[in-house]
Amino acid sequence: DGPDGILVTAAIRDITERKRREYELSRMAAVVESSHDAIISLNLEGTILTWNGGAERIFGYSAQEATGQSILLLSPPDRSSESPTLMGKLQRADAVENFETIRVRKDRTRIHVALTLSPIKDAGGHVVGVSSVARDVTASKEMEEMFRQAQKMEAIGQLAGGVAHDFNNLLGVILG
Repeated sequence: DGPDGILVTAAIRDITERKRREYELSRMAAVVESSHDAIISLNLEGTILTWNGGAERIFGYSAQEATGQSILLLSPPDRSSESPTLMGKLQRADAVENFETIRVRKDRTRIHVALTLSPIKDAGGHVVGVSSVARDVTASKEMEEMFRQAQKMEAIGQLAGGVAHDFNNLLGVILG
C-alpha cells in the first residue's frame, strides 16, 4: 500500500524484442519499396494485394490503380492462360524461377519480363498467397536481337565475299 491507503502497482515489460522486429519490418518494407524490380503480392485467386514503386515504374499503374485488380491486367490476350497455370503450380508450393515472358504496361506496350514466383505460406505451412518479383528485361532482349541480326549480316557478308571471290576466279579463267 502507498500513502493514504492507495494501492500502487507497476508493470515493467521488456519491449526490446518487439522494437527490434518493428525495425526489421520497416527496413524490409523500405527495401521492397525502393527496389527497381516489381514486387507484387497476390492472393490465391490472383488478385493483387500489394504493389511496390518498382511495379509502378515497370508497368505504369499506381498502387491504387493495381491493388484489388486481377494479375491478368498485365497479361497480353495471347498469354491469358499463363497466369492461371502458374498460380496452379504455386498452390502446390512449387516456386517458379526466372520464367521469361511478355507482359503489357498500362499504355499497352509489350515488355519482356523475367519472373520469380514464390508461394507465401502461413504458420501451418499452407500456401495462402504468392510473391511475384518481375524484372524488365526488354532492353537486354533487344540487344540480343540486334546481336543476332549483326551475326546474320556478317554471315551474309562472308557468303557474298566468297561468291565474289569464286566469280573473280572464274572470270579470270574465262578471260585467260
